[in-house]
Order: sequence, then structure tokens, then C-alpha cells
Amino acid sequence: MINTRGKKIAILALKNRKGVGCCINWAALEQVHLAHLVRFHLDTAMWDRFFSIIEPIYSELTLEFCTTFHLQHVMNTHDEAGTIILKLGGLVRHMSVPEFGATLGLYEEEFMTSENFLQLHRHIHYSPSYCWTNLTESTIPYNASRSKVTSLPLALCYIHAILAHTLTGRRKITGIVSTTDAYFLWSMATGLVFDLAYFIALAFRHQTDHHKRGPICLGPYVTHLARHFGLFDTPEMSSTLTLVGQMSPQGISSMIHMRMIERSRGFDPPQYRLDQSDDQEEPEDITNNVPPLHEDPPPPSS
Repeated sequence: MINTRGKKIAILALKNRKGVGCCINWAALEQVHLAHLVRFHLDTAMWDRFFSIIEPIYSELTLEFCTTFHLQHVMNTHDEAGTIILKLGGLVRHMSVPEFGATLGLYEEEFMTSENFLQLHRHIHYSPSYCWTNLTESTIPYNASRSKVTSLPLALCYIHAILAHTLTGRRKITGIVSTTDAYFLWSMATGLVFDLAYFIALAFRHQTDHHKRGPICLGPYVTHLARHFGLFDTPEMSSTLTLVGQMSPQGISSMIHMRMIERSRGFDPPQYRLDQSDDQEEPEDITNNVPPLHEDPPPPSS
């Protein structure tokens, strides 16, 4: 835990670093015929459950979490109690990594009691170059400061944008694939299962470090934890919280900005073409069936 002075410094830093976070816009992906590919990549290692967390962001909960979150550096056992300590609703919570994963809704009892659960990897055990080569089939070596997301297949390019604004917490340079990004995306593409809850805890520790300058994008997941602990069960609690934002769906305009798709001229309603094609066939015209004013629908209310 941090002392009172450290807490005040952290609060000021966190207020300047708060991020909104992004979520998947399935309607937009269906429209450009990428939804099935994105679902295919997310159907491993509980990624689909992580990306299904869509919650509002409250300043009081986020600040309370960020100024108290602690992840133990050394663990004697995989499921050691008290590995994670956090404070929400005025109460200090002690939990193991598997309990943390279950609280987030990632892990179920059947998964946690499976034979291989305690052997799940908690470190990046493949080199970024290996992951990058397998993702892109490129002969150009991986470079942590230069390898661009545009080298990835379109579905992974879209997922990378969500990761950059949630788990890996980057406000700028989201077009570059970090070593962690490369490992996460490679795990999705190959079906590798690892201890996602632990990596999420590591990301939270990184984002809550008040010495860092990156954005804080964990607000929705803090709200999800608070909901699990019953902090929204009373109207009194909800009325005291300050809503600071909602997760932003990555829709048509976002995909155009990322150069995943381009608009075909001379069509009404608008039509779009995929900017690249895995099978090298002629790009397909995609009709815009979503009204322009509502192309990025708001996330469902909690």
C-alpha cells in the first residue's frame, strides 16, 4: 500500500491520466463481414469474456481502486491467498489470482478445477519475433518500436485497437504492436490458453503505478468488480458516484481511421471496401445498412 502523501500524488496523477476505453461494435463488424473472424480469435483463453465486459466508469471507484491495488511480486503457490489486495466500497479485499479471475467473470469452477489449470503460463514464454512472424508471415524482423499493426490481418488489427485502449492502456502510438500485444494476438490466433487473470492483474499494476504517464483504462473493470461485490445494490451507493464516461464502441468511422476499410464513392447509402484482403481477391463492396448518425451505437445499459 502507499502512504498518505503518496496517495495524494497518485490521485492527482490519475485524474490527469483517466481514459475511457473501447469496446467491440459487433453491428459494425457484421456490416463489413469481419465479425466471424473476430469471434474466432476471441474464443480462446477467456478473451471473449474479457471483451464482453462493458461498464460505465465512475471516478470515486476508479480512484479508490488505483490508489490501493497491490499485486504480490513473488508467490509460493499458483493460488496463494492474498496475492491481490484492493479496496472498493471502503472495504479491503484479499484474493488469489484464480479468485480475481472468477470475480471478473473470466473463470468458472469447472475451468479452475481442470487438470492443467495450475500449470497455466504466467509469463511470455515465446519471443515477440516468433509471435510476429507467425502472425504476419513476414520476413522483416520484429521491432518493438516500428512493427506496425497494418501488417496484421484485419480481424487482429481491429482487436489490437481494443487492446490498446483497454488492457495495454495506450493513448498514443496505438499503431505500433508492443511485445505484449504480439503475444496476446498470437495466443488468440493459435488458441494458446494462459493465465489471463494474472496478465490482467499485471496490466492493472502497470496502469495504477503513479509514476507512469499512460492512460488509466481500467475503469470499466473496476465497475464490474464493484458490481460483483454488491456495491450497486443500494440506491444510496449509486447516487454518490460520479459518472465520468462510457466505453466507446469501435465502429465504421474508427475502422476508416485505422485504414481497415475505405469508402467507395458515388453510393447512397454509403458502401465500403476492405482495405486489404487475406485471399488477395478483389475487395468486396459493403453496403452501409447502419444510419450514419447511429453508426457507433452506445453500449447496453448495465
